[in-house]
Amino acid sequence: MFASALAQACLPIVLAIAVCAALATLLLRAGLAHLPLHRRQPLPEVDARSHPPLESFSPVQQLRRLHRDTRGGVQSLAFVLTFPIFMLLVLFIVQLSQLLIGVVVVHYAAFAAARAACVWIPAVTSDSTLVPAGRSSNANLLPGNAAAGVELLLDAQAVDVLASRKAREIWSAAALACVAISPSRSTSTAPASPLAESTAGSLTTVIRALDAGAAANGRLPQRLSNKTNDAFANTSVALRFDDRSATPSAGEFHSYNPLSHPTVPHVPAEVGWQDPVQVTVRHRFALLPGPGRWLVKGIANSDGRIVLEDGIYRTTLSATATMTVEGLQSLRPRTYAP
Repeated sequence: MFASALAQACLPIVLAIAVCAALATLLLRAGLAHLPLHRRQPLPEVDARSHPPLESFSPVQQLRRLHRDTRGGVQSLAFVLTFPIFMLLVLFIVQLSQLLIGVVVVHYAAFAAARAACVWIPAVTSDSTLVPAGRSSNANLLPGNAAAGVELLLDAQAVDVLASRKAREIWSAAALACVAISPSRSTSTAPASPLAESTAGSLTTVIRALDAGAAANGRLPQRLSNKTNDAFANTSVALRFDDRSATPSAGEFHSYNPLSHPTVPHVPAEVGWQDPVQVTVRHRFALLPGPGRWLVKGIANSDGRIVLEDGIYRTTLSATATMTVEGLQSLRPRTYAP
């Protein structure tokens, strides 16, 4: 099905190339008919029987003879016939390179989000996260009171609803990494989030501090704002952790999220020491505009891999990273030597 959809998408380009080739052939034959007689006759020292006139050949044979000709006009015709195919290959290589760069960046975004989760989940934050019974702080608690083994989806809307510093830091780490592969033109008329606007301002300040020539670029703030808004609106993070103290896998040791502890109660939404935290980053990557739209027009929205939104074709890139929490072991019981 994908091959047939791709063939339908490429059909307009193939037809256009065929029409151009036919027109070029007709123009060439018409031009040869008006050439002076001595230009069409063979050279005197060459036997005319071995070099018959060009008009005596079929159109296919004429094209083959012209292809072997080294004179300038014929070479110009060859360039005209092959230029559309050449440009199509160049655009394909450019788009493929952009996709490969996008895959690398999304993998880095997954690493950045996992690292932020391992840093911020064990931390104590002064937000609206409730402190569970038997604890003095919200250290080691997941944002949004998530449960073990259940994915917590974090995007721009979810972070605003949760109002959790931990959720915001984890999601923004991935979104900030995806700014590099986001388009610098405006892609949506929706209002930008306050976090995206503040991030764009910080990026502008940092770039102008590192590059003295950037201060004279008046378009820099708007371009960075467009990139940041697109990245923050099209990046999501699925957060999941496993409580090895409650459900250890075969061959794994128990981490410390107190379970049946005589003095410290167990908290289901707590990440213990050396519990794995897994993040999956999904970024809706914007494909290049222009002639590339002809290639994806026939396959967009057919299977969900390429979709058309607000006049822009997008495809989803995803990557997963897993890290273990190594911080805040204060709840781990210790035995001191006498």
